[in-house]
Amino acid sequence: MEFKIAVAMKMGCVTVTVILLIVGLIGNALVIYIVSGRFRMRTVTNIYLLCLSIVDIFHLISIIFVCSTVVLEQFVFGTVLCRISLALEGINWFAGTFILTALSIDRFIAVCHPTRAISWRTVKTALVVVVIIFLICIVLLSPLAVYAEIKIDLKNHSVNQTEYAKHYCTLMIPTENRNLFTLSMFSIGFAVPVLCMIIFYTMIYRKLQFISHHNTALSINSRKSMKSITRFAFLLIVIYVLFWLPYWVNQLFVISRLFTNWRVMLYIGIMTQFLGYLNSALNPLWYAFMSKQFRTMYLEVATCTSFNDSFLKLFGE
Repeated sequence: MEFKIAVAMKMGCVTVTVILLIVGLIGNALVIYIVSGRFRMRTVTNIYLLCLSIVDIFHLISIIFVCSTVVLEQFVFGTVLCRISLALEGINWFAGTFILTALSIDRFIAVCHPTRAISWRTVKTALVVVVIIFLICIVLLSPLAVYAEIKIDLKNHSVNQTEYAKHYCTLMIPTENRNLFTLSMFSIGFAVPVLCMIIFYTMIYRKLQFISHHNTALSINSRKSMKSITRFAFLLIVIYVLFWLPYWVNQLFVISRLFTNWRVMLYIGIMTQFLGYLNSALNPLWYAFMSKQFRTMYLEVATCTSFNDSFLKLFGE
């Protein structure tokens, strides 16, 4: 059955898309510029945030295809861009989640194994981990190259009037395998990584509790720094789960067929998908809100403080 999408939904979709693109692309580009352009910002944690910003930019680009499909009620960009758009969205499913999992493991090593952390927690190691993550994502996303196709819907039109046919970008997965595919994506791209994050942060919490109640060789400043960075990474993951959980719950509802009002399911699907885009756009704002270091860097860039200082040192006041 074909549904007409309400004009209000289309207008809202365009408005939200424009806002998310402006905020998200500028914010994430700023994170990449700050971390890559300032030596003191090239910490292991920030390398993961830089790569997460790259993933978020790719993800936000795919919102253009989603919004145009909602407004036009069909996909008009052809098979190649159909595959690219699904791949860009899939990158966030896997790469974003895996990077946050790697960040959890990094915090676990830093807090629970501080001696080993000296040799294990290096920028070079973080970059190698990210490269491995992207290679794994390429393998996991390979089915998109096989199954992503343009579906032509002629059921509401005369066969001789093909110009009225509607085109949809979809995964042409055999019916008997669709549920298995969705469950696999949910498990690999969300459930298992989130479970791993919960386990690592549970162990981190217990270790921090132990440190707080026992005399250790760590100074007060070291403890505060360790807790601050760990809290920052933990809150980032909590935010990610809160924004993406509705999307995956909706996907599970779709394959369960427990809810038969497909118009409502369509609108819920669009809104939960946009929650994921909202997360990608707001991540740089979370960094500023939760990290004094990022707030300082944002202000430096906004006021050109770093540039002015360098200019004065070079030419004199």
